[in-house]
This record gives sequence, structure tokens and C-alpha cells, in this order.
Amino acid sequence: MTAFLTRPDIHGDRVVFTAEGDLWIGDVKSKSARRLTRDAGVETNAKFSPDGRTLAFTATYEGGRDVYVMPVDGGEPTRLTFDPSNRVEVQGWSPDGRAVYYRTGLDNPLPTFRLFSVPVGGGTPTVAKLPRIEMGDVGPDGRLVYVPVSNEWANWFRYEGGAADDLWSTDLKGGFRRLTTGKGIETTPVWCGKDVYYVSEAGGSLNLWRLNPESGATAPITKNVANPVRYPGSDGKRVVFQAGPTIAIYDPGSK
Repeated sequence: MTAFLTRPDIHGDRVVFTAEGDLWIGDVKSKSARRLTRDAGVETNAKFSPDGRTLAFTATYEGGRDVYVMPVDGGEPTRLTFDPSNRVEVQGWSPDGRAVYYRTGLDNPLPTFRLFSVPVGGGTPTVAKLPRIEMGDVGPDGRLVYVPVSNEWANWFRYEGGAADDLWSTDLKGGFRRLTTGKGIETTPVWCGKDVYYVSEAGGSLNLWRLNPESGATAPITKNVANPVRYPGSDGKRVVFQAGPTIAIYDPGSK
């Protein structure tokens, strides 16, 4: 039976992912993996800290969805948020590794999400200058590439209506720029170097694409029909992504 591996992230030769509702840590070279968590709750969407020593993730340890951190080799998780919305999802880390970004429906009059950051050492979360967000990734220079509106969770295929996912960027200081204007889905972006990698249906099925934010040039990376691409992650050097029930890695250096 093939395992169902979801929501991967990468740092060097280590990959973290969710399987059977728990976090696992894998080694790219040996292709082996071990379970990090065994709690009855669900742990998902884990993200490596910039130095690769800590994982931030979403968990339901105490009923609701909240942000937790723990050492990359395992250990006692530390709870960072106490969010009553039950709509928390980790997005990533600040470039200096001092805070975790997450989305939440808290303090939002609309049925949408806003972006918050919380200090790793604990403290009061801070809301970003962003009207709404579904998913995004903060680059080394502090720029956020994100999707403001999405129905990705509904697993709609070849949807081209007004709520189709598009990519935007912001400096989180009030400046915004739309990066894509295609009819179909362009979603779940991550930074890798100076480019943005994301999932697109421009070729008819869900594949990994590359976007240069400066020139606007786009190009398909995969052409997979049998195993739809979802949820890419990156350490700035390589891109890991969910390919059907498995995990794949793309190296921009060697292509």
C-alpha cells in the first residue's frame, strides 16, 4: 500500500511532512523517514526555521487549531497561540527566525483570513498590514508572495470564475502588486532564490510552475497528469512538493 504523504517542507537534505495525522522527518539521501509525533491530535503544515533547527506547525493538541514549535529532532512542543477562531494555519517564518507567520479568522468581520506573526519566544501576536490572505510565503528580503482569495480547499478543478486563485506580492508596508492574471488556478506560492514557484492549472492539470516576479515570465516545471502537484515548500535552494500520494523534489540548479 502506498503511503499518503502531505504538506512537505525542506531544509538541506531533510524533509518534514504529515502522514497518518502526524509529523515525520525524512532524509533525502537515504530516503528513510521516522515519526516525530504520536499525539491523538493532528499535526500539519510544518515549516523549518531558517536555520533548520526548529519546526513550526499547526496542531489540535488542546481541541482548537493553534501554532506550536518544537526542535527538528523531536521533543516537547511549545504552544505559541491561544486563538479561539479554530482557523489557524502556519504559513512560515520571518527571515530572522524570530517569529512565525500564520493565518487566522480572528478579529476579521469578513469570513476570510488575516496574517499574523507571533514571537517564537512567546508574546502577543501582531497583525500584518494585509486585508486578507489564504496562503503565502515570506522571502529572505521580507516580501510576501500570497493568494488573497482561494477555494483551493474545495478541490475544484479547472475553475475559472472570479474566485480563482491569483498571486500577489506585498512589502507588508502597504505596497501591493498583482503577479498573475490567468483564468485558472495559480496558488500556494513559495520563494526559491529570486523566483516564485507555485501550482497552476494553466496546462490543464495541477503542475509546478516558476514565476520571475521582476519580468513576469512564467514557465512550467512539471508536466504530470497522473499525480497532481500540491503544497510546495522550499529552503531557497530546492523545492519539495506533494505529487499525488508521494513527495518529489525539484532542483532549480540542475533542473
